Amino acid sequence: MKTPKKLKDINTQSIDKFVRAAETAGEIYFIDENETDETTNTLIYRKEDLTLLSNNCFASDSFFADAEDNNFTWMSESCKINVSEILAAIK
Repeated sequence: MKTPKKLKDINTQSIDKFVRAAETAGEIYFIDENETDETTNTLIYRKEDLTLLSNNCFASDSFFADAEDNNFTWMSESCKINVSEILAAIK
């Protein structure tokens, strides 16, 4: 799959195998919940103009930094469960 450089709609819920997982004030995270490779399992889009910010390990790193800092304004139910388990394991 070629990662879209821009979302068509702010309400996009999935991109191929990536599902909308979490949001901060300025970003939307999409995650492939079946992919364990951190270099390919996360996409970040900027809310302001819906452009792709990252689709590599930096996206995954940013996701976990936002999770640790409690920066999410919204998370999907499956993301809430997965993030809480991961954060508990690394503390």
